[in-house]
Amino acid sequence: MHTVRIMSSALKVTYIAMAILLVSVAVVRSQEPCETDCDTATSPYETAAFTIEFAPGCLVTIQYRTRVCAGISEMIVDAVNVVGPCADMLPSGALQVALQLLVTQNQMNFPPYAGSNEGSWTWRISRNACWKRLGSPPSGPLIPCSDECCVNYINVRKRQGCDYWEFVSESATLPWRVCPDVAIDPGGGEQAPELCTSACAYLVPILRK
Repeated sequence: MHTVRIMSSALKVTYIAMAILLVSVAVVRSQEPCETDCDTATSPYETAAFTIEFAPGCLVTIQYRTRVCAGISEMIVDAVNVVGPCADMLPSGALQVALQLLVTQNQMNFPPYAGSNEGSWTWRISRNACWKRLGSPPSGPLIPCSDECCVNYINVRKRQGCDYWEFVSESATLPWRVCPDVAIDPGGGEQAPELCTSACAYLVPILRK
């Protein structure tokens, strides 16, 4: 499991502000599912986790799956957990900032790999569209509060003779319906109303400049 620590208060504020801004960016609406229809027998998933420390003791962990389907590198977010004094952080903000860092640092180890020649590749990043905190803040898991999905397609390339790769473009989709005001209770019991917020936004800030 990878852990990234953000010890600078200014950097932490910058990333949180960036996440809030990006949530408001217009995206294309669709009904695309989180998981593609590639056969898991021929395109199996690998599981991994990524942890970011926003401040001392405030940790956000993303558990996810990756695979290659029809030449596209896919990642699906399965679970999100918040630990420590993170009470002021919205569920969508915690997921968004952690996911941005995971993707822009290519912690998934998607192509281009070390030693790759020139070429272009596509990454597909998907997660449930809406999330809420389970239980009382500041700690605890985040759970989806919608069965719909948002998906980002990110194109990267490596030029001939270059030692580095670069982001080229990104498109994002989200469901037609907005997030519900009250989370869906998977156990069928009663739950107190809590804000259910969208996790749909662009993930590569450098492409928005």
